[in-house]
Amino acid sequence: MSFISALFNTNPSMATIAKDYCIDKCIIKAVIDNDGNIHVREALTYSFLGEFNGIFINIPISNANKIVLDKVSITDALGSKIGGILDKKGVYESNEGNSGTYRISYNDKTMNIKIFEPSYNELKTFSYEYTLYNVVSVYTDIAEFY
Repeated sequence: MSFISALFNTNPSMATIAKDYCIDKCIIKAVIDNDGNIHVREALTYSFLGEFNGIFINIPISNANKIVLDKVSITDALGSKIGGILDKKGVYESNEGNSGTYRISYNDKTMNIKIFEPSYNELKTFSYEYTLYNVVSVYTDIAEFY
């Protein structure tokens, strides 16, 4: 459903150090309701090698009338929630770029999410839920999903 990458910690005073990450596990659950909306839950487990400051998520919204980010959360390798557990969303929205926050921007029919969570040689799972509205056209004899 979405396009993903990681945020590098770019400290010019540090010597060049090898960095890498992989997504060890990806779970996506998408449910289409009777009104033509799709509710999506994604959980991505990252294995970080080196120092990172979070991840990027890009969700295409070209055929949706509206998108709502419902929840963002982060868990460590043991399944314990981490980050800014301050409101119903778990990790909270902020323009500051602080640990345990996220930032949303839009461009070219894409919702871009930056989740800020420093990571160093560890596993973390980034979970998020969103709803895309009016992505299914329902007719009397058929439905069309874009």
